[in-house]
Amino acid sequence: MSKLISKLSQKIILVTRHNLFPYLLVIVLSIPAFSFFLKPGVYWNMHDDMQMIRQLEFEKCIFDGQIPCRWTPDLGYGYGYPLFNFYPPLPYIIGQVFRSFSFDFMTTVKLTAALQFVLAVVFMYLLVSSVFGRLGGILSALFYTYAPYHALNVYIRGAMNEAWASVFFPLIFYFSRKLILEKKIKYTLWLALSFSFLLLSHNPMVMTFTPILLVWCLFWILTQYNKKNSFLINLSKSKSIFFKLFLSGIFALCLSAFFTLPVLFETKYVSVETMFTGYYHFSAHFASILQLFFSNFWGDGGSIWGPNDGMSFMIGYLHWIVPILVAIGSLVYLIKTKKINYKISISLIFVAIGFFAAFMSHERSTFLWLLITPIQKVQFPWRFLNHSVFAFSFAVGVLPFLLQNLFKLKSSVIKILISLLILILFFLNKNYFFTI
Repeated sequence: MSKLISKLSQKIILVTRHNLFPYLLVIVLSIPAFSFFLKPGVYWNMHDDMQMIRQLEFEKCIFDGQIPCRWTPDLGYGYGYPLFNFYPPLPYIIGQVFRSFSFDFMTTVKLTAALQFVLAVVFMYLLVSSVFGRLGGILSALFYTYAPYHALNVYIRGAMNEAWASVFFPLIFYFSRKLILEKKIKYTLWLALSFSFLLLSHNPMVMTFTPILLVWCLFWILTQYNKKNSFLINLSKSKSIFFKLFLSGIFALCLSAFFTLPVLFETKYVSVETMFTGYYHFSAHFASILQLFFSNFWGDGGSIWGPNDGMSFMIGYLHWIVPILVAIGSLVYLIKTKKINYKISISLIFVAIGFFAAFMSHERSTFLWLLITPIQKVQFPWRFLNHSVFAFSFAVGVLPFLLQNLFKLKSSVIKILISLLILILFFLNKNYFFTI
């Protein structure tokens, strides 16, 4: 009996180590991206320099018994105003956890920023490894972490809410896919919780991310993968899935109702017009093709009309070149094998989504901004780069599959090539992850 228990224990330890190792690996490899925030006694200059005061005001709400927090007593020239009725509170809820351990406000903001990096790389690995395998998951997770726009959000803009919203993109994708394929009610609840976190992070990202989520869900609903590597389309059996997805949306709205409902129904009682006119009108903030794909300029200035912005809107050389190569390889694979494969199909779809999101940040998309007027609330078209980065980073996860099945490379050779690509990614982009 003791021998049996000993063998079982050893097996459990081996399985645990095997499952945890990739997560530990991507966290360790992402440390250079947030190591600045682990240095004591230093802070950084950013555009949105209100992080500490918002954390202070949020804490005062808690001490005043305002749960959820709404009225910030010291802002508005000392008169106060209902900031957290309309400003998503999630980063400050997380920050308050650090405050409960007696961290000062500066350290709290830095730890909140660092945690955002850790969760983003973990959740991206969780998603992509479930679709493309562990090696693809590691590659995508690090592409997601070391995207220049990721550094821009945190280090230059100080856009904590926008950065935290991107944390939940892969988590929402993961649980929606699990719900569709496994049809278990627990995934309805996990999906609802994940989407509620997005609702509490950044309003414009909810608006622009939801159509991409619908494409993702529709793909997995209409195409059920079977053992013969073919697709079966069966809409009649998908009714329960549509219902569970709808139920997740309702639950997510309920979980975030304390914030989402005031945003939806009380915004008309406050003055928000200045947030979308003049400097903040969407037409003044398009990025050029040069800025998106070719320029390696990096600065901490502002976004202005025209191509001479003081900050960068680059997607990143590897972040668009590798997806193009992946798309070409995928098309060659389809032509050679004459078989539809779900990994190839979803990667091609997300390369297309990545470039469409980049298109939405260019002035040629003006007709769509005028046609679909709600997206004008996004303010800055270059915010669509959040979705370009996510889509491109996801798509590159298919690369190990292509190297194995198209080029017939050995596993050891594939690991070497992927390691070299990660190394190039690190050295090309590491210098963006620091304060200027």
